[in-house]
Amino acid sequence: MLDRLAIVAGVADGEPLLVTRDNSAALPVFRKDMLPNEIEELVESTMVKLFGEGQAVVSTANLRPCRFGEHAGVMYDIEATVTDSPKYNGIVGAFIANDKLYLVYFIGAVPYNYDKHAAKEEAIIKSAHLREPEVPTA
Repeated sequence: MLDRLAIVAGVADGEPLLVTRDNSAALPVFRKDMLPNEIEELVESTMVKLFGEGQAVVSTANLRPCRFGEHAGVMYDIEATVTDSPKYNGIVGAFIANDKLYLVYFIGAVPYNYDKHAAKEEAIIKSAHLREPEVPTA
């Protein structure tokens, strides 16, 4: 994997961000009353599981407020160092709406993939919002 843009939509209270085939992996779960720094820690812990526990060091920084349509949320930066892989940098955007977590993240290998795509991907993340359901017309 050299880069990835992922959308994690509508994670319900008590559910993990990822679903894995390995039921033995204890994934952290989302709680609808999480504070911004707790969401940051949830994603950080989940990324460690994604890259392989014991094989990755993941850290976050620069937690800042961000609006996603009508919803207040946060953005922050993420770094991951993975055994036998390139270093990764990334950007995460997250907000809670209707007691569910919505998350968009970009991670890319440093320097080339991250540096090449970061500005474009950050703009995509900042544009995330919920659409109102369409009402059928008769």
